[in-house]
Amino acid sequence: QRQMCIRDSYRLGLRTTKVRATLAYAKFKAGDKVNTFGDLVNLASEPPGDALIYAYLADIHSARGSHEATLQALNTALMLDPQLPLGHILRAQIFTTMGLDQEARDALDSSAELGPLSVSDHINRGKIYTSLGEWHLALSDFTEAIRINPNRAKSYDARAKAYASISDFKSALPDFDSAVRLTSHRAQYSDFIVQVFLNRGVL
Repeated sequence: QRQMCIRDSYRLGLRTTKVRATLAYAKFKAGDKVNTFGDLVNLASEPPGDALIYAYLADIHSARGSHEATLQALNTALMLDPQLPLGHILRAQIFTTMGLDQEARDALDSSAELGPLSVSDHINRGKIYTSLGEWHLALSDFTEAIRINPNRAKSYDARAKAYASISDFKSALPDFDSAVRLTSHRAQYSDFIVQVFLNRGVL
């Protein structure tokens, strides 16, 4: 019974570490570029290593422009959990940034072989496909993100921009409308949409 208590406490600690890491990563995404990096480095050093924390670190290294540190963190993440979708998607992202398109496609293929992806995973993978010119695959990812959660503006925004990029404005407009409806910055976003279509000579 004592061993079970220890094991349960250990599992609770793991969850707590992961929650702390996710909160730190959310702060980074919200614009706190200074404190969150140190927080995640400290959390990554807590045994045992957690793949998701190293994936978060990789994304921060990438934002800081450190390709070598990004790949090192991703290698650690995928060594700890080869089935981590975010790890493969971030690898594809950094390879795209480095101009290694074939390596990026290989990483995306690896992510496609995994189980169900989250909405964020589909959006991120779709954006990489757009940078590679794989419009059909990008639209498929954005559509799946919308199917999973039809109330997220980013999914409609990403798909609308993909449609606009291939001049399918008839499909882009309803998605832009949905994105505007779901965002809290409607006025600014509406101005942005008008600018998108003006730049493409549609308005």
